[in-house]
Amino acid sequence: MNAVDTNVFVYSLDVDDPIKHAKAIELLQRLVTDAGSTVTPWQVAGEFLANLRKRESTKRITAQQVDSHFRNLLAMFPLANPLGSTVPDVL
Repeated sequence: MNAVDTNVFVYSLDVDDPIKHAKAIELLQRLVTDAGSTVTPWQVAGEFLANLRKRESTKRITAQQVDSHFRNLLAMFPLANPLGSTVPDVL
């Protein structure tokens, strides 16, 4: 199973760094073709949304673009939520 890191999604939008942008797009396209083995961790989704909101607050993207980019992330791969049984009892 593969899990996509936040930076891959961020770089897929970052046209200011064409090399990282191209690599991120290519990686996501490869993973989408075998989507059954790739997930987006819930924390990554939250971090990506925070990054999108920051871009919106600095007028780099619109609220509609935030919505579109976030929906695209959610459509690419299943969202992996942690289960209580997977988190060790540290108390």
